[in-house]
Amino acid sequence: MIKHTYFPIFVLVMTIILFSCSTETNSTTTGVETINIDVNKFKERGLLSDLIEPKDFIALETNDSCLINTISKVVIFEETIFVLDRNSQKIFRFDIDGNYLGRIGQTGEGPGEYLEIQDLAIDKENRKIYVPDYYKVNVYELNGQFVKSSKLPFMGSHMHVLTNKKFVFYGGGVEDRAIITDEDFTVINSYFPYSQKYRLNNSYIFSDYKNNVIMHLSTCDTIFTLKDGNPKPFFYIDFNGKNFTQLDYEQLPAGDKGNVADYERKSNKFVRCYGFYPLTNSIILSLGHANKSFTGIYNIESRVYLGINQLNLSNDIFGSYIYFNPVGVSGENYIFAVEPSKLLKNRSSDFVKKNVEKLRNTNEHSNPVLFVAKSKI
Repeated sequence: MIKHTYFPIFVLVMTIILFSCSTETNSTTTGVETINIDVNKFKERGLLSDLIEPKDFIALETNDSCLINTISKVVIFEETIFVLDRNSQKIFRFDIDGNYLGRIGQTGEGPGEYLEIQDLAIDKENRKIYVPDYYKVNVYELNGQFVKSSKLPFMGSHMHVLTNKKFVFYGGGVEDRAIITDEDFTVINSYFPYSQKYRLNNSYIFSDYKNNVIMHLSTCDTIFTLKDGNPKPFFYIDFNGKNFTQLDYEQLPAGDKGNVADYERKSNKFVRCYGFYPLTNSIILSLGHANKSFTGIYNIESRVYLGINQLNLSNDIFGSYIYFNPVGVSGENYIFAVEPSKLLKNRSSDFVKKNVEKLRNTNEHSNPVLFVAKSKI
C-alpha cells in the first residue's frame, strides 16, 4: 500500500482543492486563471482557417522499418521527432525533415523491451527517454540505446518529468490516480482518489506550460500544476452553470458512474472538457455537450474562445476533414497528424501547392504527414 505523507494542514488544503475541482462557480478558485466558456456561443459551422494559420508539412519517411499505423503522440526535442504509435506498440525517431532514424525499444520481455506502452516522456535536462510499461519503466538514450529498466510499485500508464528529480504517473492498482515519485521511482505522494469522478483524458494528460507541468483529468474542470510535485489549481473552466460537480457524480445511477464521460457528453445539462492542449498564448479546448463534440481555441490574453462543431469544421486549408485534436506541440505551434490520401486528393490547395516538394514522395500508402500550425485566435 502506498504511504501518504501529507501534513495535517496540507490534507485540509487538498480536500478543499478536490471538492472545488468541479463547482458551479469559481469562488473557490480565487487567484486562479478562469476560462469562461458559454455553450450558447458555440458555432454549428466554421472554417479551419478561422482557428489556425498553416505553417508547414513534415512528410515522415516510409519504409518497411517504420510503418506507422496511427500517430498517438509526437514529441520534438533537439531536432528529433519521436512518434508514439499505440496501435502497433512502437516508438519511432525521425529527424526534423522526416528522415527515419530508428526505433526506441521493441515489444517483448527481454532487456529494453516492453509489453504494452501508452506514453513516453523526455527528461530534457538529463537527455533521457522514459517509457512506462505498466509495472516498470524503461530508460533510453536519445539515440534509442537502452539504459536500464526499473520496477514500479504501482501500474503507471502515463508519466511526465517534474523538477527536482521527480516524476508524476497516472497510475492504477492503488487508491489514487496521480502518483509522485523520486528518481528511483519510490512513491512520495499520491492524489486524486478513484472514489472521485476523475477519468483518464488522453495522451496529453500531462503538458508543459510556461515552466510548469500541468495535468488535466477528463470530466474535471480544474487544471492543476504539478511543478513541485504538489497539485495546485492553475486553470478553472467555468461553463456558465453547466459544470459537472462531484455532487452530480454521486447522484448518478450506479450504472452511469463507470462511464461518466459518455454521460456528460450526451447530457444537455453539462459540458465536458475532454481535450486541453496549451501553448503560451492559446489553448485548444475540445468539449462535449448535448451529444456533440465542439472544438476550438481559447486565447489566454483576450480571453476569447471560438468553438465549432467538430463535424461541421470545414477544412479550407487543404480541403479534407481534420480531427482537431493535436498529437503534439512544438514551440508556439500545434502538430496534427494527417492521412496522406487526404492531401493527395486536394493538390489544388494553395498550401499543398506551396509544399508540393516536401510531399513529392508521398502516396496513399505513406506514413501520416505532420501538419504544423499556429493559433489565429
